[in-house]
Amino acid sequence: MKKIFNIIFLLCLLQTSVLAQTTEGEETPAPPPPDAVESVRIEGERVNITADDGQKITGIFKSSGDSSKYVVLVHDLGKNKSSFNKFSKALLSRGVGYLAIDLRGHGQSASPEHYSHFQKEGINNQFNRMYKDINIAVTYLKNRRIDPENIFVLGTGLGANVTANSIVFNTDIGGFALITPTTNVRDVLTIPGVKIAKQPILIAVAPDVRKNFLESSLIRNVAFNTQGPGKVTFLTAYNKEGVEMMDSYLSGHIIQWILTPVLPEIKNDSLPIINEEEQPTELTL
Repeated sequence: MKKIFNIIFLLCLLQTSVLAQTTEGEETPAPPPPDAVESVRIEGERVNITADDGQKITGIFKSSGDSSKYVVLVHDLGKNKSSFNKFSKALLSRGVGYLAIDLRGHGQSASPEHYSHFQKEGINNQFNRMYKDINIAVTYLKNRRIDPENIFVLGTGLGANVTANSIVFNTDIGGFALITPTTNVRDVLTIPGVKIAKQPILIAVAPDVRKNFLESSLIRNVAFNTQGPGKVTFLTAYNKEGVEMMDSYLSGHIIQWILTPVLPEIKNDSLPIINEEEQPTELTL
């Protein structure tokens, strides 16, 4: 009896050891990166497009209602198209359509490589190729017979820099909105594109982050020197950045800019100017 008990005891120890080894050998699956998780799904139909270098880009397209205007929405570093959930609803409420994309390396466009593996420096790194993602998004809208003058591109953070980088390739569209742009993100520069822009440009930033405000102001000055009055709109908010700043303070102003991106010409004073020689003589009593 004692021998049987010892055998059962040894078998139990062996089984426990095997289970422990199996558990230790299993790799815990890594959690998905934050940009791969869409907390909400913005309204519209899913589209799959391919940039000219073969990168697959996923987006959400929603047709406009009363307006013929459309916006390509370009998210910030480490985010995805769902970050425009609130702003996309504001667009639809004003009859403006949109195509919100996941930039390469982000969200549903993260195959074959996640952006965390991209080189951070170099004029030909993957971040500097993201303008191709915007180009194919604009082409997609054009293929839907949307007038190029009614197509706008809006980017936030890194997406703002990429948007500026795409200006040279999209000279026939309606305008570009740069939300919290800086002069350099991952070697994606804004000023070269802004210097050659002929279309209306909107720049928005809050002063609570001094670096962002100063660099956005510099970008505004470059745009103004290139374009002159009327085509450059500069918006400021109390605080926050990117979509959070838009959603809190500026969405209505930005949508109005999309609808009327060029400021009206300043009219001359309608009252006649009287020369000094023509001024009436004072009467003396």
